[in-house]
Amino acid sequence: MAIPSITLGTMLTVDIAKWWWIAGFFLLLMELYLPTISFWLAGAAFATGTIIFFIPNISLGGQIVLFSIISAVSIFAWQRFFSGQPNSNLSNHLNEGLGGYVGRKACVTEAIVHGSGQIKLDGVPWHVTGVDCPVDTLVQIIGVDNNMTFKVRRFEK
Repeated sequence: MAIPSITLGTMLTVDIAKWWWIAGFFLLLMELYLPTISFWLAGAAFATGTIIFFIPNISLGGQIVLFSIISAVSIFAWQRFFSGQPNSNLSNHLNEGLGGYVGRKACVTEAIVHGSGQIKLDGVPWHVTGVDCPVDTLVQIIGVDNNMTFKVRRFEK
């Protein structure tokens, strides 16, 4: 059984693919310091290098076209499906303080008597002011007093 030998063509292919992978690595480094679209370009460079590794007879012009197509598709897909979508419902209200709770609903846990009571929101008890309500009444937060107390009203379905 003969031992397979590596020909110059295979070495050249590995060398060209290696340069695409190095370019991808530098684009990833660039993404760390200058957050842009270079993450997607790095992925395109890695993909191009991998394709060149398995299909070695693609010319330099073909490689550049391949890289351009993969880059354009990945950036378009990112913009179409991932860009501008919030990660969670809470991320929309990150810098609003308690004002971010306005409009939410909760049940009264301590009866609102003489305008003061308590609700539990996200597992945390909060003091509230509003019209008198018995325990387990569904209320809606309509505002914040002194950034410490919620103003509530009965929620009518």
